[in-house]
Amino acid sequence: MTPQEFIESCDKLIHINPMWKWGEAKKPSYQNTYLPEKKQYIYADIISRQRLHQESENIEIEDHGDFSVI
Repeated sequence: MTPQEFIESCDKLIHINPMWKWGEAKKPSYQNTYLPEKKQYIYADIISRQRLHQESENIEIEDHGDFSVI
């Protein structure tokens, strides 16, 4: 996979499921020169069901068995 294919694939994933987000390198020495500064890696912004229920009772949750979508 080329860097451009990686960026395009991740952009599509993030568009389809906003749980995924781009991350920046924590240090300049960690930055990959083939990727844009603000698109160094992707990560899933996941919240546990317990924490979700503690924070708000008004958020709609779709239960998908092993995972839930907010």
